[in-house]
Amino acid sequence: MRPRVPFADLFAELQRAHLLLAVVGEHMVYSTPYKVYDYMAAGRPILGIAPAGAALFELLAESGAGLCVARDDAAGLERALENFLNGDVVAQRARVERYRWPHLAQQYRGVIERALDAEVTLRARPAPDAMR
Repeated sequence: MRPRVPFADLFAELQRAHLLLAVVGEHMVYSTPYKVYDYMAAGRPILGIAPAGAALFELLAESGAGLCVARDDAAGLERALENFLNGDVVAQRARVERYRWPHLAQQYRGVIERALDAEVTLRARPAPDAMR
């Protein structure tokens, strides 16, 4: 057992890891824990263990950040660990970049700006009663 790592030191610890583990329970089937994005930013491969069909499967596959295995798939978990140990799975930096916080913030800003533009457009239209 290791003592708790202070938050200020966490990123350096993540970057030193050979493999980062993200375990997702039934309560997070449709969302992904924030720590996974920190893992992606660290650039180390991620092993996800989650219920079948969880959002984590798609995120890790799409980003190239690692692999996800169903939590009841012991043979799949063994294969995944062998793939990581053999160096067959590495975090693909170029695909992970789009999930870093600065890029996500730009995407979020774009969504807000489009919503504001739509609101301005709706407010500029004459009310249906005014057209009569």
